[in-house]
Order: sequence, then C-alpha cells, then structure tokens
Amino acid sequence: MTFALRQRKKYQLPRITMKKPKSAKIYIKVKGRICDFMWANVGPDNTVIMGFQSSGSEKLNFILDKNLGHLKTADIQVGESLIPPKVSFHKSGHYKLSTSIGLKPRGMDRCTITGTPLAKIREPRRMMEILIPKKLIITESQILDRDIFLDASQFPQRPLRCTISCISRDKFYEIIGSKAFFVDTSECDLTQALDSGCNIWAWTLRVSREDKIAPDHFHYFLPGEVRWGKNK
Repeated sequence: MTFALRQRKKYQLPRITMKKPKSAKIYIKVKGRICDFMWANVGPDNTVIMGFQSSGSEKLNFILDKNLGHLKTADIQVGESLIPPKVSFHKSGHYKLSTSIGLKPRGMDRCTITGTPLAKIREPRRMMEILIPKKLIITESQILDRDIFLDASQFPQRPLRCTISCISRDKFYEIIGSKAFFVDTSECDLTQALDSGCNIWAWTLRVSREDKIAPDHFHYFLPGEVRWGKNK
C-alpha cells in the first residue's frame, strides 16, 4: 500500500512513503482526538473490501435508477443487511453493498452497482462518498505504520465528508506531481492513499461548501448503475 498526503496551500507539503500490507484501518483526528473510521482489505484477486469500524447495520435510504428515477424503500423490496456490513469492489466492475434489494420478492439479491472493471480505471473515479457524523468514537486501538491517518485538526469547525476514489498508479503520481486536487469543490481537503496492487485508492477527507449540518450516522453513496436481480 502507498500512503500519500496532499493538502491545500495553507497546510504542510506533501509526504509520500511506500508500504504494501494487505489490510489497513483508517482513522480521523478531529478536535485533538483520534477516532475510528473505516477498514480496508485487499483480496488475492485485487478485490477491495471495506467497511466501518463502528458497529451497526446498513439501511437503504434511496436509489437513483436511470430508468425508474428516484426510488424510496417503499418502492422496492428491501431485505436484511449483512452483519457487520461491508462494501466489496470486485475487479469485474461489480460493486456490492450489504443490503439485498429487488423489484420483486423473487428477484432479491445483494445491491450491486455496475461500474468500470478495476484494471480499466485510469482517471480518478469516485467510488464512494461518505458524510461523517457529528460524533465519532475515540479509538482504543494502536495505530500501525500501515494504517491511514486523516488529520482534520487544522480544518474549520464544519461538517466533514470523505470521498473515496480509485485511480491508476501512473495517473495518481501525475496528479501528485502537478499539485492538482482530487475534489475541486472542497474548501479544504487532505488525501491519503493505498496501493492495492492494481490501482491506487485515495481517501480524501474534506470540507464541502454544500454541507451545513453533520448527520447523526454515517451516510454513504455509491455512484453507478444498479444491477437488478432476475426473478428466481
């Protein structure tokens, strides 16, 4: 895994170190406290699986379907979620959540987003957008060298969000060298990344002009097309 740091001009200069473990935890430092955030594992076929360190279950709020429009939970069949919930980014380009959904009861399957096969991703692709809750759990874990540490100590006292992006290795270092930023709409941001062996995965902690109130729980969104299960 590769760890890299990029911040806007008022912060320190970029720092890059090289590490390649097969798993990492992600932490956020806010108000002087280090808090649990996420974990990420890289499978033997370069599938990337991630989830949140805090306990809980996944609840579906809505789906934006290109043909059916805005679908609420009352408009579709929604099953139970895997416990603990996880998000799997398969190398095939099928990205799976934990909740089972279907247009009909006999067509239930894990919610699957169809995207680009991981090996074909070159330009930065937003894989997941996360709204950070107003309260985080202070970690009791020891932070290891392989872990990702997102320090928001110098950020304004505003709601936080995190954008997870996937990008090819050469394009990632091109962006780092050009001093460009992964998310142009941020008021301030900080990026650290890991090398899965196939791609670079970047976690960009940021303050967005669009966010006014932080949620009570994690809210996350996966862009792409929903693949509905077939009737069994």
